[in-house]
Amino acid sequence: MRRSGTLFCAGLLLAAGILLWERIQATRLGYEVGRREIELRRQRGRIAYLQLDAERLLSPERLAVVARERLGMAPPGPEQVMFLDNSVAREMPAPQPEKPAVDVKLALAR
Repeated sequence: MRRSGTLFCAGLLLAAGILLWERIQATRLGYEVGRREIELRRQRGRIAYLQLDAERLLSPERLAVVARERLGMAPPGPEQVMFLDNSVAREMPAPQPEKPAVDVKLALAR
């Protein structure tokens, strides 16, 4: 009888230890999930900020200011604009992409 009582107590302690370990692991994982959710919200906020910043940087108004002030570009004058009518566009041959427009050896020799 004494041996079976000892085995019962040992089994009971083992089961309690396993349940305690599972509870500790569940709590630890709950905290880890909470930390990951906070990090995910922070990263999503960062992505939203970067998307807004990219839209601002690529806005046509800002690009026009940069082109004008930093690059010294200006709208073309009337003498710089050429209009092609449809008949001229139809007569123009299609560009040949596989053939270079400038001889590379000649351009490097200069």
